[in-house]
Amino acid sequence: MRKTIATMVAAACLVAGGIASAEIRPKTFTASPFLGGYTFEGDQHVETSFIFGARFGYDYTKRVGVEALIDFGKTETHGVQPKRDVRLLTAGVEGLYYFMPDSKLVPFLAGGLRGVQIEDTRNHVNDADIDKARLGVAYGAGVKYFLAPELAVRGDVRHIVLFNEGWNNLEYTLGLAFAFGGQAAAPPPPPPPPARVVPPPPPAAPTVSLSANPGSIEAGKCTDLSWNSANASSVSIDQGVGSVATSGSKQVCPPSSTTYTTTASGPGGSASSAATVSVRQPPTPPPPAAPSVSISANPASVSRGSAAT
Repeated sequence: MRKTIATMVAAACLVAGGIASAEIRPKTFTASPFLGGYTFEGDQHVETSFIFGARFGYDYTKRVGVEALIDFGKTETHGVQPKRDVRLLTAGVEGLYYFMPDSKLVPFLAGGLRGVQIEDTRNHVNDADIDKARLGVAYGAGVKYFLAPELAVRGDVRHIVLFNEGWNNLEYTLGLAFAFGGQAAAPPPPPPPPARVVPPPPPAAPTVSLSANPGSIEAGKCTDLSWNSANASSVSIDQGVGSVATSGSKQVCPPSSTTYTTTASGPGGSASSAATVSVRQPPTPPPPAAPSVSISANPASVSRGSAAT
């Protein structure tokens, strides 16, 4: 029997091939062939029987299912004479409750009604303990290990209590479970779209303004250059002024009319502004006046014929 069960498990592994995620699916029909053993209570005088059979079920939800089963066995009596061959037939219906239904390894509880028929295959004696159908309850546990979404290896153990005599029998099986139909597992939600990388805004372009106060001066006088800038890291003024603070003022004394240009530079580029200082030259002095010559006669008037002196 052990070789047969091992062969079934090995065959299941070969059929499964690639292991996939699995789970109990609602509205799924199942078929579970199995092999195992059935042990009778001692005062039944029947040896443990090798059994084979099948379960046919329906899973209503991920947690709850129902199954009908039938199994057969052949054994013999012990402790009674004459020794007789015995045939075993059991059938029943059970409810199942699954734990961890979304995993590959799914344990469950089971319970329901069970009918048990044992009979003498050679009809040697009409023994009331042998040739009689009995009704009882069965309860126990099991586990399914999914090799693929439609295939699992399954093990079960049941304690069977028969009414009237109150006999306690034990059934243990190992087999395969095939699943058909059912609701497919919902696909996982799609991954969120990658976060949109918003490029940082470009650095602001610098601005600068330059003014001269006063804008017109006399030669030899001075004026104040004033400037303001924004978004600039460096500021310079030409005409020999050079680098200056980003905002400020400076006195200049140009000898002649001059245009000053300030340039502001920063990450966003550069900007410039200009201011012109007009220099008024002093007026040209008038040329010196020519010396005047005066002529006088004494006496101022003379008579005709007289000479002036």
